[in-house]
Amino acid sequence: MAAARPGWDSCAECLSWTVLEGGRLCEACGRWRKRNAVRGMCPRCRHKGHLNTDGLCRGCLRAIRLEDDGSWVLTPEQARPRAVQLILGLFLGQSGAARALRRPLTSPVALSAWQRALRTDDAEADGGEVLAPAVLGQTALFPAARTLTQATTGAVACRAPAGEELALAQIHAFAEDHGLKEAWKRKAARMARLALVLRDAEGALRVPDYVLADLPEIGTAVGLILERAGLLDGNPTRAATNCGTPPHAAYIPPPRTPSWPAPRSCRECDGWMSGIREYLCRSCSTWKGEPRGRCAGCAREQTPLRQGRCRLCSADPTAAAAGHQLTIVVRAAARGRSVPAREATKPLPHPEGAAASIVPYGQQVLFRVRRDWAPVMALVRDRKPLPDLSERAAALVEEFDLLRRRRRRPGSGREGQRALVLLLRFLGADAPIWEYDVHDLCRAGTGLYATAVCDFLKARGLLTEAPALHRDRDEKWVGATLDDLPTQLAAEVATWVKVLRGQGRRPHPARGFRCIRRYLSALQPALVTWAQAGVVSLREITHEDVVCAARARNGNAGSQLASALRSLFRALKQERAVFHDPTRALTGPRHTSLPRSVPSDLLPVLFGQVTSPFGRLVVALVAVHALTGENIRSLLLVDLDLAHGRATIRRALNRRTIHLDPFTHQLAADWLAERHRRWPASTNPYLLTTGRTAFAASAPPVDVRTVRGVFPKGMSLDVVRQDRILDEARTSTDPLHLMRLFGISDATAMRYVAAAHPERTGKLPR
Repeated sequence: MAAARPGWDSCAECLSWTVLEGGRLCEACGRWRKRNAVRGMCPRCRHKGHLNTDGLCRGCLRAIRLEDDGSWVLTPEQARPRAVQLILGLFLGQSGAARALRRPLTSPVALSAWQRALRTDDAEADGGEVLAPAVLGQTALFPAARTLTQATTGAVACRAPAGEELALAQIHAFAEDHGLKEAWKRKAARMARLALVLRDAEGALRVPDYVLADLPEIGTAVGLILERAGLLDGNPTRAATNCGTPPHAAYIPPPRTPSWPAPRSCRECDGWMSGIREYLCRSCSTWKGEPRGRCAGCAREQTPLRQGRCRLCSADPTAAAAGHQLTIVVRAAARGRSVPAREATKPLPHPEGAAASIVPYGQQVLFRVRRDWAPVMALVRDRKPLPDLSERAAALVEEFDLLRRRRRRPGSGREGQRALVLLLRFLGADAPIWEYDVHDLCRAGTGLYATAVCDFLKARGLLTEAPALHRDRDEKWVGATLDDLPTQLAAEVATWVKVLRGQGRRPHPARGFRCIRRYLSALQPALVTWAQAGVVSLREITHEDVVCAARARNGNAGSQLASALRSLFRALKQERAVFHDPTRALTGPRHTSLPRSVPSDLLPVLFGQVTSPFGRLVVALVAVHALTGENIRSLLLVDLDLAHGRATIRRALNRRTIHLDPFTHQLAADWLAERHRRWPASTNPYLLTTGRTAFAASAPPVDVRTVRGVFPKGMSLDVVRQDRILDEARTSTDPLHLMRLFGISDATAMRYVAAAHPERTGKLPR
């Protein structure tokens, strides 16, 4: 029988279209079957055939594929069936040797690269997703260092992070600007994709700059590209020295000019020096080559020695036993260059007995010590010669005097200027002045004001603030009150204060120290009474004790005490400082007294006794419009509209408009004229101001005690306000009218209506 001629058919193993010579397999698959006897289903193409040791068929390793073949091999769940990816083998006189349409993957290097990629993908499937995205905004509790390799780049090659298209556009523009080739573009695209994947793994909106140093290659270029695209958070040159970045690449920006070094201490003698780049002063630098050992004088170890002694002991042998004095290297030099420094203040002859001294330029303060200014004030009283002012200090005094003349009317005192002159005479104007020095000087002398001097120096950067001097006044009162209580009671009340400040176990809105002071003022008598009775801890307080304490005070005081006691024990129960809450079902006394009116002959006398424009305006706002002290002190200049005869009252987010009568309108105009005459350059935004608040840097409102102090003895702001509301209630019996006119609550309006018309409160018989 004649042998069958070879014909065109598809190989049963790789499905390639070739010429079969008397069999079902092509020549290459025949050799593959001899080497690999294991037969099964390939996990990549889902085709049955002979598999190698990695579990892959020949077609998946050597098949001709399109440009997206990498994603096809690495993501088998998205791959098309093997039957539609045919391989065309063309034979030109060679039997069984298939020729690829593109470059074949026949080299050992290419085959090993495919096998590494496949093993990486298998490892990723077994161990979880590489650089899995984190929740946006989530911060890692324990950050771990990453080691990124080319395998990591291949593991994330199939991802498409947000912003990749924008980064690719910037890569092409960056390459054109610097003349970079296509190979560099592909490398930059891989690194930019890895950086964006790291951004998602960090849970950030933009790429943090610290991940650039972890990139295997060209971290600096990737940072500059991401910065162009608006995808970088931080400095793009942070990874300029990482692995793979050429040291002289065109895209690396030149290094910044180093700034002049900050003051530091010498490594050998601990002397304080400034403007020197090395870590040794000029004197110690000459001892570099000397042998090191233990000094026979000061017993220091590992220090340069000459004849058994260090440099300090050689200069002053007598001071070795007691210790060396810390030195200050004022004149500095760095690598043969002179240090550009400002002209230092020349040492002035200091009077005998004075405690202060001129501070040289560049000297840093190691220990803050409050000065005793009593000897200085003694020199002033005895009219002894004082140090002269430097040129800069004299210029500051002139500026302060000019500012004082502009802000105050002629003939005003020079208390602030005198304090400033004394400070600058003894401390100089080259270094900032400690705020405690200003206040201590003003306390040591008479007629010296510290507030204006502190504001003036602070505006020019010549004041070192002391935070203890800026504590809230109510906070100081609370601290002083707690110090007067027994130790255990004070600790428990301090726990309650922390809870009110929002620092407890559960989050609460923080209360101000003014509110805490009102609570503690109501609690203080009860706490003192319990402490005198022998109560050591608030755990000993029972329900009967709090009821007796609340009933001992009537009216408003009893109601405030009951409210403060409930707040105290609820907070302690929340913080687990007490076992039970004794204030359950505790109610304070109700308001039983009705408001009373003021005799009609006292109001004209009141306006006659108050003569200042400030006081007459306050009395009119209370007696005519029934404003509270808090409403009056919070009035702003923009709230007063004299052109339309109205004013806006602010209370939190609420706004209420009152229409001024002609009498109040005239008093408001008089006060504005007086304010402009006395303080024309004041920047305080509040309507009412005084000499202390007109030029204060914080622009505070006037104190409520200043407003209440306008009324003479025997008359108070609250009594006059109640009389005004009660008079309106006698005219109108509508509580809604009172609520709209005076901004009071419905319960308060009903109380005034009941006081003005008691016959309307009677109950009809059944």
